[in-house]
Amino acid sequence: MLADMNRSCAASAVRVLAGVVAVLALAGGCTGTPAPQATGTPPPTTPPASTAVTSTVPPSTAPPIPSYAPPPSRGLTRPPGVAPVRGVPCDPAVTDEHFYEVGWYGSFASYAEDGDPVPDSQWQGAEQNLQTFLDGTGKARAALRSAGVPTSYPAYRDLTELDRAMRAGIAVVRARDDSKVLPVYFALKAAHDHLLESCSALER
Repeated sequence: MLADMNRSCAASAVRVLAGVVAVLALAGGCTGTPAPQATGTPPPTTPPASTAVTSTVPPSTAPPIPSYAPPPSRGLTRPPGVAPVRGVPCDPAVTDEHFYEVGWYGSFASYAEDGDPVPDSQWQGAEQNLQTFLDGTGKARAALRSAGVPTSYPAYRDLTELDRAMRAGIAVVRARDDSKVLPVYFALKAAHDHLLESCSALER
């Protein structure tokens, strides 16, 4: 008797459960909403659209403005048989180059470094002013010879390099050529650095 009652209850429970499932299935079909997944895994979500703003400004095509790089050391020493030079025979050239370079930077190179054209007012009268600084290389060359420094020593070539750079600057002023302003400035500085190195080695 007890077994019959248990079977009857179980059958009733199955029918009730089947009815609930049918109702749920019908409700799902009417609303068009899929039934929850049995595994409990949440449905995939669509990531929000990116709100990043893409720049439409084209990159600059202007070439970078060059900068000066000092020349490497040449490891110079005083020539054999030459006593340490008292005083600095290169001083006249170094002094003239210094004032030339200061004037060149203030009048021309400072504009070129900013990517600006040199104003017409800066070119006017510059040729005569720069020519006053050309005598120092000749005086320094004579002083080196008086000190017994052989002409094969690099200081003579450095003086020639410096003189060439200063005269090139005067040619640029005549042509008012903005494109050559920085190359002349770098040539002046390189010749100056070379001359300081070669003359300093004579003192040691």
